[in-house]
Amino acid sequence: NWPALLMWVLLYTVLTALVYALISQGWIGILISLILFLIATVLVYFSLPIILIERLTFLQALKRSITLFRTNWKKIIAENVILILIGVVLSLTIIFPLVFFVFLVPTLIPFLVSLLLLFLVPIFSSAGLILDTALYFHAVKGKVPPPFAVQKINENKTVTKPKKSRFNSG
Repeated sequence: NWPALLMWVLLYTVLTALVYALISQGWIGILISLILFLIATVLVYFSLPIILIERLTFLQALKRSITLFRTNWKKIIAENVILILIGVVLSLTIIFPLVFFVFLVPTLIPFLVSLLLLFLVPIFSSAGLILDTALYFHAVKGKVPPPFAVQKINENKTVTKPKKSRFNSG
């Protein structure tokens, strides 16, 4: 469903660029960017899993995302608060030893901050996407997603023999 995915990326990119552009415009810009961010969150929160799993068009996915968001907003807020709290605890756990070390070697500040961001951003991004997908599953099916089972994946694999070619002897 490439057209829907491209529209989603375009919308998300434009809204994100607008939010960042407005933040630098003072208090009114921050307020407008906050409102725009909330609107963008409601629009696209479930739309990506909907496009990928339900194979809906872009506009259908946005409408379905809004509907699911309305019925699950409390869970969405709880999930994001939990992610923020985990992030704060992990950041403080990592930052306090780094700050102590930085006082010993102050020239390492940019390197250590970059290293911290290099590891934390992908971890929290992945955790957020996993929780968003689990929340989507719960919103659609009304139950908690089943645990990841490697055995089930291996049962569903189909093994095909490669065709003979002049490059392999089997």
